[in-house]
Amino acid sequence: MRSPPSATGADAGCHRLRSRRHAAARPHRFLLETLHRDSLTARFRPQLEYTTSSGARVRRDYRWDLARDVIDDRVSIVRPDGSRAEYASSLRVRTLHQLLGLARAAGLEPLAWYGGLDGSTLELASRRLVLISARSAASAAPPPTRPKRRVRRRA
Repeated sequence: MRSPPSATGADAGCHRLRSRRHAAARPHRFLLETLHRDSLTARFRPQLEYTTSSGARVRRDYRWDLARDVIDDRVSIVRPDGSRAEYASSLRVRTLHQLLGLARAAGLEPLAWYGGLDGSTLELASRRLVLISARSAASAAPPPTRPKRRVRRRA
């Protein structure tokens, strides 16, 4: 008999997700797991430098555009052989209020929100945000049918 996987790192996230999948297992349910924007404000650092286990030096420069709620990330890497690489990415972050509005606009009705896949209460210090929604009654109804248009043909 095999022992269960260790609950560290990515395995822990998968294990928590499997243990919570009943929350979204019913038909027409949607589970969103993302960064909790409100907790990020206390932890945000515009620059981060570190060395990887392979000896590469990494510098990350972050710029948070508050008007757009987008975090731009510029990554510079200097490998042990002296070669360099640069990458850029952007991440849009949203508040719970904004995510609730987006879910409703998409025809989903928010059912619950948590501070992680473990079902913990969402607090300002929560690093993750989990939102569970279901299809709203209006979006579950079949689309209205239109009467067929008659096409006149000329002889």
